[in-house]
Amino acid sequence: SNTSSQKDSSSSSSSNNALTVSGSGQSLTASYSGAKGPVTIKISVTTVTSWISVSGTDLANGVVLSPENTSVTTTLSPGSSTIITLGVVEGTTVTVNNQVLNTSAINTQMGTITLTINN
Repeated sequence: SNTSSQKDSSSSSSSNNALTVSGSGQSLTASYSGAKGPVTIKISVTTVTSWISVSGTDLANGVVLSPENTSVTTTLSPGSSTIITLGVVEGTTVTVNNQVLNTSAINTQMGTITLTINN
């Protein structure tokens, strides 16, 4: 994974923040390290319609994203983990504190990401 092309234009405190993703197939495992406080999870679409959910948050029961309702956000506290379910992976973007979570290793229409937030 080549991250050298990402310019660190944000504040210096975020340079320690690392978002790593492993796994392939239908389910991925991701971890975000260096969280100093609640971390914002944003899930968005542009043209697709996708049911998504984020366990342990206000999105646990799921919400439908569509061109009419393009994004939702929720927060996770350091030391917690969640399961993000994407009904349609392709065309759905997940960001963790504005860092894009790479879902390209999912090769099924629907996928899950187990995300852990570390201090």
